[in-house]
Amino acid sequence: MTKWAKTVLILSVLLAVAFLAFRGRDYTPMVGSFDEAVTVLLGDKGIGEDVLQYHKSSVFRKGRHLFASEEKCYRTESDIGYERLLTELRELGRNHGLALQRTYRKRSSGVSEFYIDFYYNGACVYMLKLLKSTRPGRPDAKVALEGKAKGLIGIVLDDFGYNFNNVETLFSIGEPVTLSILPNLPYSGRIARAAARRNFEVILHLPLEPKEEASLEDGTLTTDMSEEEIRTSVSGYIEGLPGIKGVSNHMGSRATEDCDFMKVLLSEFETRGLYFLDNLVTRKSVCSKVAEEMGIDIATRSVFLDNELDEGYIERQIMKAAKQAQDRGWAIGVGHDRPSTVKVLARLMPELSVAGYKFVFVSELLSRKK
Repeated sequence: MTKWAKTVLILSVLLAVAFLAFRGRDYTPMVGSFDEAVTVLLGDKGIGEDVLQYHKSSVFRKGRHLFASEEKCYRTESDIGYERLLTELRELGRNHGLALQRTYRKRSSGVSEFYIDFYYNGACVYMLKLLKSTRPGRPDAKVALEGKAKGLIGIVLDDFGYNFNNVETLFSIGEPVTLSILPNLPYSGRIARAAARRNFEVILHLPLEPKEEASLEDGTLTTDMSEEEIRTSVSGYIEGLPGIKGVSNHMGSRATEDCDFMKVLLSEFETRGLYFLDNLVTRKSVCSKVAEEMGIDIATRSVFLDNELDEGYIERQIMKAAKQAQDRGWAIGVGHDRPSTVKVLARLMPELSVAGYKFVFVSELLSRKK
């Protein structure tokens, strides 16, 4: 071997060693293995996937290394045995190379919350949250509802698609919310895909012609359009949001008063197996009448949740929807993609759930009403 060949060989070996030393490591399989072990441990204690409220997975880098992050929330009515569980989780983490580094408990509005975080190499890679009701009956003393009232409540939030700001917070509530997404906006598709991954229901928030002068969304359907134009537009919007379960109207005070127009829309939705939610933006809406004539079941809005941005007002409207659900068995509350609305829902939905109400997607509510 020539001197030059020896030099090249030595340099190659040094470069290979340097690459192996500095390329970083992939720790994602370790977190996945730990998650499987935790799932088995909780399952043995009666905390199974049937009470899993939400599950968020992500991958991130810290320095040169690649990590997975798992966040899970379970709701259970059984005695958790917090101290014993901590001991078992700590040992389980140690066996998988993770450190149980942070735990705390919080109690509010009849719910005990247990937070358990695991770290590896300075990075938080596993977050476990357990919810347990501490008292039955009414959600809060200030809520004027008698006894343990039960009813089905569908919560729908409109106008998604402009940004992603409130989406993760909404998912973290751990209760069903139907996301109504405007078509062809910068974040429409991304939000629909994120919701599908978490098994949240998505519907198309279809822009329809209003009576009043207003700033209209591009592609708003109007009553002077031909049947072919209407069907073509609707087809394009639906194809842009695959996996949707239904359609609701964005604005549309003029369109939802037009029998011929609504017949075309409802027949198109029925053909595609989609339900329609009438937001009742006008008292003269003909949607229910036309649907009945066509033999179609549609949903109708019960309460607008956030015509005012004040959190106290939103809370009162949510409780109004709860009272309607108590009286007639179901209610649909419609709000918007707003921080104040999501904040109040995050506070009240777990309380109402503890009180005996059941939150459902609109499609489930329709099927139960049949």
